[in-house]
Amino acid sequence: MGSRVHSGRLQSSSVISTPAAIPPNPTGLYAIVDDPRHASPAALVEAAVAAERAGSTWIQLRLKRLCDRDRYEVASRCCERLASRGRNLWIDDCVELAALLPLRGVHLGQQDLPPRAARSLLPGDRLVGRSTHDLRQLAAADADPEVDVVAIGPILPTGSKQSPDPAVGWEVLRDSRHLTTKPLIAIGGLGPRSYAEARGHGADLVASIGALGGGEEFERRCLELVEIERRASWRG
Repeated sequence: MGSRVHSGRLQSSSVISTPAAIPPNPTGLYAIVDDPRHASPAALVEAAVAAERAGSTWIQLRLKRLCDRDRYEVASRCCERLASRGRNLWIDDCVELAALLPLRGVHLGQQDLPPRAARSLLPGDRLVGRSTHDLRQLAAADADPEVDVVAIGPILPTGSKQSPDPAVGWEVLRDSRHLTTKPLIAIGGLGPRSYAEARGHGADLVASIGALGGGEEFERRCLELVEIERRASWRG
């Protein structure tokens, strides 16, 4: 199917920029900044800035533990601080923030708002990503005209979620590539030792959470994965 792509309190202020068009086939690191690994709202913002500085293609805010106010402040502050002004920034689950702020898009799980309902609330330039955990779900996401980007996983066992879905393995990732022409994200248990293999099995972007850690190590680990992408033989 086709795609539209191919520690103190934070002080938020109005954000007026609008996401611009992006290349139809984004590739590289999809760095996920999640609140368990960063100690405060301010630290989450700094992590997003560090991910961009390291060269991450896309960045996702995964803010499960914050209250709505703090979630808004983190996302709006990121839009102010990032050089992209939010054009490379995604939010997990929070359709309302993707509608209010100039983010790249919102990523939806299988238990979240259906893509069609989310689309009805979003400005036309926002993208919708969809998590899938088997080939049936992936085929459904590929057939859904409201889904722009598809994630498959967990590819390998992961500890970034309390109750993760079973690992699907490399064969499912390879088969996923044959089932969709939409941008494909591999996620789950992926880090320096598996990044190249994920790209070699057809993933356009490789999402990493646990392997990035937190604190002072976060930017260095992002840089390590970006360097693997730059050295990769598949880029010709």
